[in-house]
Amino acid sequence: MLQRLIRSFVKSESADKEVLISGMVIGSRTVVEKNDYVAAGTLRYIEGDLIEIELAEFKPFELGEPVKLTIYSQLGVYRMSTTVIAKAAGAVAVLFPHDKFKVRDEKRSSPRVPVECGGWLKLGVEAAEVPAVELTRSEVLKEAWASDLKADGLDQELLGRLEKLMEEEELQKIVEREAEKREASHNVPIAVRNLSRYGISFTIGDGPVLMCGQTVEVELELSFPFVCTVEIMRMEQTSSGCIYGALIKDIDETLSRALRAYVLREQVEDYYRRKDRELTRQE
Repeated sequence: MLQRLIRSFVKSESADKEVLISGMVIGSRTVVEKNDYVAAGTLRYIEGDLIEIELAEFKPFELGEPVKLTIYSQLGVYRMSTTVIAKAAGAVAVLFPHDKFKVRDEKRSSPRVPVECGGWLKLGVEAAEVPAVELTRSEVLKEAWASDLKADGLDQELLGRLEKLMEEEELQKIVEREAEKREASHNVPIAVRNLSRYGISFTIGDGPVLMCGQTVEVELELSFPFVCTVEIMRMEQTSSGCIYGALIKDIDETLSRALRAYVLREQVEDYYRRKDRELTRQE
């Protein structure tokens, strides 16, 4: 159910929005209402796509249930229709309706969520300082078979004869496989630390040093294929490698929606982890 809610939520948004100042609504009395029930609480958290309301009577509200919020803030009353996406002891979390409201004083336009996943810095032959040489088929076969046979002195005349005897389809497969190997050798593994809709932080343990302002291509091992160009915005050297902060550049609408859904799902999971820690401290 949560997946369907997220997919429907990340569609196009209207430009005609009411401005909401988060610093003026946090701590405000908030009424949460559904068809046959009304409860009053306090708005405690708002960031990205998530609003949390501290609510003693949280149990009647179910995940995926549509609700109406009435926020009594210092600047006036805000009313919004939304959906419950998480709940924990003493609180519920709902989707922030970005199609109707815009938050003016958020620290960043999208929450940064902790992510533990791998990925690749795709340098290409130029950045990897490897000459872009087009190999002949005989040279490809020599490269492939030398590796397989643990030898590098294969006779060129023999290779030529074997090339003529091979089926075209089989030969093409070998050529493609060796091309993939050469491309993979130019990729540098990265460890992703956190992610937002617009930026990423990652670590390179052993590899090239990237400069601020440099653009590179990265591939992340998320729950869906994600390849994009990023611009390095900051760099910090540590004893275990370099930590980079980068801006995600020019991704299409489909990929942007998938990333937003992923970040929201991680934000909800991080919300539950945070509530569990709070409960542990209280025990």
